Amino acid sequence: METAPSSGSHAVLDSETEFRAWSESSGESEPAERTRSPKWAEDDLTRDECFPIQMGTWDVTGVLGRGGYGVVYLAREIGPRGRQAALKILPTDAQGRAEAVARFFRESAAIARLDHPGIVKFFDFGKWRRRYFFTMELIAGRDLHRVIREDGVMHEAQAARVLYQVADALTAIASLGFVHRDLKPENVVLQPDGRAKLIDFGLVKVADTASITAPGDILGTPFFMAPEYIQTGAAPDIRADTYALGIVFHFLLTGRYPFEGNSPAEIFDKHLARAAPAPSLLNRRVSIEADLLCRKLLEKKPRRRPDPAGAMRAFDALARAYGK
Repeated sequence: METAPSSGSHAVLDSETEFRAWSESSGESEPAERTRSPKWAEDDLTRDECFPIQMGTWDVTGVLGRGGYGVVYLAREIGPRGRQAALKILPTDAQGRAEAVARFFRESAAIARLDHPGIVKFFDFGKWRRRYFFTMELIAGRDLHRVIREDGVMHEAQAARVLYQVADALTAIASLGFVHRDLKPENVVLQPDGRAKLIDFGLVKVADTASITAPGDILGTPFFMAPEYIQTGAAPDIRADTYALGIVFHFLLTGRYPFEGNSPAEIFDKHLARAAPAPSLLNRRVSIEADLLCRKLLEKKPRRRPDPAGAMRAFDALARAYGK
């Protein structure tokens, strides 16, 4: 069994039983006696003696994962409904940073506005002892990176069916003027029934709004950054997300990223100057149609890439043509 995620801010757990098993095996289980250190309110809420903690109408019982812009905890709603949730709270050292607080508010506001079956659902927002938090649904399933690592590469029809759903979610995001900016296998959860959900909106950007990032800084994961964003650092549009979708497609078909390297600078150079290798070079079962779609999504110039609606149509056609 895989340990609870150590990076990324998404909330994915196969079950509460799995979380408890991980807690016991990793030494993170609740202590028999719940004592708290005098500094517990100032510390990150990861110390054994902190759990359980009541935050508003939620009981926080353990850690799910952590990322650069927040820590995610397992929580249960107090009351008759007793919903399980993922609760995300800003780290203590981020509370005083205006950029981090603004990004946290932006993430929660974006999720709250997006009502789509392919996007994680927002529950509520709150403040506890001067610390901001919000809750969202706890999704059963595995992220796509874990799926490929455990099951091997996907047949192109299956990959197309999964990414059709992701492109549909991106269409909803674009309709509200958002850009996700952090699309990668770890941020797409494949549920047991085959439905895909897009998660982690920590880097979401509203189109045509002022940046909260310092000039010259770029945010995201180097493997998935679009050339125009690397080159200028300017706020990308939704076609930067379809570029990342092409990277994810290549990964699902081959288990590799099209542009790899030993440093971010080396990876950036490849995004800017090299054509993406065809997936069929690494997986001979990949069709020419899948190769062509991957190449189209990974065009260097954003105007030559399809928008999410165009990607949906292309993935649908591929799934129909090669579906089993």
